[in-house]
Amino acid sequence: MVADFISADYRFLHSKDGSESTQVLFRAGKARDSYLTNQNITAHAAKAMNILEKDYPNEDHVLIFDNVSTHLKRADNAQRAITYMGGQLPNRNLQSLYFPKGPNNKAGWFKGMSQILVEWGFKCPVGRKNDCCCCRLMYSHPDFANVESVLEALCTARGFNVIFLPKFHWFAKWIYCMKDSSSSAAALEKNIVDSLDAVPMLTIQQFSIRSARFIDTYHKGLDGTQAAWVVKKYHGHRILPTSNMKEFDEC
Repeated sequence: MVADFISADYRFLHSKDGSESTQVLFRAGKARDSYLTNQNITAHAAKAMNILEKDYPNEDHVLIFDNVSTHLKRADNAQRAITYMGGQLPNRNLQSLYFPKGPNNKAGWFKGMSQILVEWGFKCPVGRKNDCCCCRLMYSHPDFANVESVLEALCTARGFNVIFLPKFHWFAKWIYCMKDSSSSAAALEKNIVDSLDAVPMLTIQQFSIRSARFIDTYHKGLDGTQAAWVVKKYHGHRILPTSNMKEFDEC
């Protein structure tokens, strides 16, 4: 597996003198380099930021990562909906997860998610019983939804913006498939590096523009299927025409 940082301006990230690079060849497996963890990701991001701060200090940098759980891991002590242990209600009162002593004879009983959410002021919208659940309400609450990941906290602390997006660089994979097969680990690694180096700058820029189109469609509220259709139809545009939104509203 290969991990690296790529830019439509500078290709794959490396220092100006060529002595440092962010390219990482990771041999996944129990008997090899183990498995990729959040610690590997943060160390890789730190190395990239070191190069950017040293050789490209006069530019604003945005680091874009895959939207996967390894990248989105939160601190071990972060507030989580699935492990919620009680806290402070909007009125500043402390919330217990268990019923207090009272006439209901439920003292010490677990309140249950529904009761906990009712105390927070949550209420399912009328007519929405199949797609509205306790977990979804909890996860969407700002106390849980707005918690920074470890990677975000690391990058923002050093002045770098972070975006999480899906990506897939098909061209490098196509070049790699054209290489001769081999059982030698050294030959396979060489094929991978050569394939990445062979990706034309024009292809990287085209991919960047295509990604920008998808970002614009998501920003305008379209889902994945709609975004794919619009990007294909308006492939000659940098952004989605405003008039197109009316077509979706009228459908």
